[in-house]
Amino acid sequence: MMNWFAIRVSYGRVLKFSTQLQELGVQHFVPMAKKKVVKDGKTVTVTAPAVSNLCFVYSTKAFLDDLFRGMGENR
Repeated sequence: MMNWFAIRVSYGRVLKFSTQLQELGVQHFVPMAKKKVVKDGKTVTVTAPAVSNLCFVYSTKAFLDDLFRGMGENR
């Protein structure tokens, strides 16, 4: 059964994880927000994850279990 799962991604790697899911064709969502940041004395608007370390994945639990088991082997 397909469900939405909230996945915690460590060390600010949510965008890298999102790219990996996209390459696998897995439906997912990373809430993004525009934030103002000061760089070199100038205020710049950047798009960044609204909630650091959180990605929502639409999948089955069995698929996610296999995915994470495989990721652990590749470390």
